[in-house]
Amino acid sequence: MTKVSKEFSSSVQDHKVPRNVNLDIGNFNNAKGKVSVSCQWRTCLYKCIDASPLVVRAPGRSEGEVFIGSHSHMFMCSRLSDGKVLWESRLGDRIESSAALSLCGCYDGQVYVLNRFTGETSWTFQTGAAVKSSPCIDPQTGVAWVGSHDHYLYALDVTNRQCISATHCGAGSCFSSPCISKKPHLVFIATLSGRLLAIDATEHTIIWSKQCPKPVFASPLLTPIGIVCACVNGFVYCFDFQGNKLWEFETQASVFCSATLYHDVRYGSRISHCIFFGSHDKSVYCLSLTGEHLWRFTTDGPVYSSPFVAMIEGNTSCHTMCNARPCDAHDTQLAVFALSSVGSLYILDFYTGVLLALYSLPGEVFSSPVVFDNQILIGCRDNYLYSLGILTL
Repeated sequence: MTKVSKEFSSSVQDHKVPRNVNLDIGNFNNAKGKVSVSCQWRTCLYKCIDASPLVVRAPGRSEGEVFIGSHSHMFMCSRLSDGKVLWESRLGDRIESSAALSLCGCYDGQVYVLNRFTGETSWTFQTGAAVKSSPCIDPQTGVAWVGSHDHYLYALDVTNRQCISATHCGAGSCFSSPCISKKPHLVFIATLSGRLLAIDATEHTIIWSKQCPKPVFASPLLTPIGIVCACVNGFVYCFDFQGNKLWEFETQASVFCSATLYHDVRYGSRISHCIFFGSHDKSVYCLSLTGEHLWRFTTDGPVYSSPFVAMIEGNTSCHTMCNARPCDAHDTQLAVFALSSVGSLYILDFYTGVLLALYSLPGEVFSSPVVFDNQILIGCRDNYLYSLGILTL
């Protein structure tokens, strides 16, 4: 097991916000040119938004849709191009859970399944406490896995409208969202008691569990070598699929942020997979798959929401890439989109952490950004869902 200290070596790139940057201006000049960010539209959800947006565009359809809920009890579907509300549905209580298409959890303890096109409730499943965990769909079986504050992880067969298993996760509530590996076929969940569990996705039995020193709010991250788990004690841990600790990395404050993994084939075989996350020490970190510290960027506040990685192109479009592919264009730039909880959006160079652009939202942000084409979608605690446009000049 490798321990990576918070004492950074001189070879690590460490960046801070330049003193001459005004956070109210949505652009910043850098050596590669100018990146500008501006508000395209905003849609009111009546109360603060802590959930993250889900963007859906079906093949063959020109219009995309954005699904998101808020503390107003309202779950909404908006048109991606202009924010027009296509439908809205009032649920039984506050919504902090992010959607898996039209599935979402609610403070009333229910998991709601809504009709994607009308918002009508197709089915609900009642748990024993608030559901803040976001559902995760198993691509092999179609089963929806979701945690609850009643300490259970549920497997739901949405098609047949039944719960097929309920796994007790110990003393802690399941705030985090599950993730699923294909080989081995396991479901991973973390709890507020600090327990990380691996559950057989077919037999629904606990294969192994590990105890972290303090609560885990962050969702486990699936990587090619195992599971990354961030803890409130300020450490990020990596375990292999058998539960053996591979490495740990220490930050300077608590970590509530769920980490993001990105694979860029152009980076080189040694560090082709990069892990991004934020900490309450006001920093965004980039680590290699083996826990090597690559760079750090210091923001103006704690970083709670998860970073997002996407490609900015010189023709003013920004394309999301789950698996990076070689690009022949010379005017493209891979970027990391991160937010501080005070509402500052930072667009950082993927490879170096250098600041490319920043933009200030008018409220606190705990929602994670989603980037699709030339739009950045962000939920804000000023009650609005924002669409920000990216322009390179």
